Amino acid sequence: MLTEFTRSELGPNTTLYYLNTDRYRTNTVRFYFKQELKPRYNAMTALATRLLKHGSTCYPSRLELTRQLETLYGAQLATGVGKVGGHQLINVCLEVPAERFLPGARDVFAQALHATLNVMTEPAALTGTMDEDILALEKEYLSQEIRSLVDDKARYSLFRCNQEMYEEAPHALTETGTMEDLGRIQGSELPAHYHRMLAAADLNIFMVGRFSPGDMEAIEKLAALRNEGAVPEAVTPPPVRQEPKETLEEADVSQARICRALRAPSLAGTDYYSLVMYNGVLGGFPHSKLFVNVREKAHLA
Repeated sequence: MLTEFTRSELGPNTTLYYLNTDRYRTNTVRFYFKQELKPRYNAMTALATRLLKHGSTCYPSRLELTRQLETLYGAQLATGVGKVGGHQLINVCLEVPAERFLPGARDVFAQALHATLNVMTEPAALTGTMDEDILALEKEYLSQEIRSLVDDKARYSLFRCNQEMYEEAPHALTETGTMEDLGRIQGSELPAHYHRMLAAADLNIFMVGRFSPGDMEAIEKLAALRNEGAVPEAVTPPPVRQEPKETLEEADVSQARICRALRAPSLAGTDYYSLVMYNGVLGGFPHSKLFVNVREKAHLA
């Protein structure tokens, strides 16, 4: 049985979904910032998101931030970027053991949430003077991630399919950008870019666990800070292709991959979930038609 979240509009582009429950052993909060994918900006956002892990004004280094989280019973803080359609998603996730399983513990989640919000709003690496050594390190890690795309044939084939289908539209871009984009980024431009995103990008917050009124007030303060500079972005619609297009790319691989892309309803469409089920029946499950007939019966994959 699905449990309904309570939805609360905290501002013009900030929405909170929360579920107060004792069902789980942890308290979890996820912040999803959503903005349109743009050349070069996607690489800047991906790099800035990596820099969040290097502390904040309250915990000026990565080591101090890590130690603070360890004192809070191993609270887990993670950041990353993803992609949905023509949008880039910036994800900040906090997971903390529920206090009812921690005898004698007090305000564990509140302290962890304070540290997380401080990292998001006042990151050490994006406030004041940029540490060039940290910037160079995270640039190298991001470049490795970008270059590794071609080694993951499943992801790479899907990426190339999107490129051919959407061409110059945002949907053709990756969430991490290109090596050329990354090489042109200057450390001095990252703070302004990040804080512009923090203020203006659409934000959805998901909270699951047992929370106090003080926890909700802290979230509302973040929304109020954002709303001072919130300017909703216009989204570029994807192009409509009138004729089918076929692209063949040759490579020295042991197994070929075929991607077929069709325009479908958006996530908000009423037919979306029916399409997800159909996709699973066709090829998304181990018992799907393509898996059973092509792989199991014909041994062709």
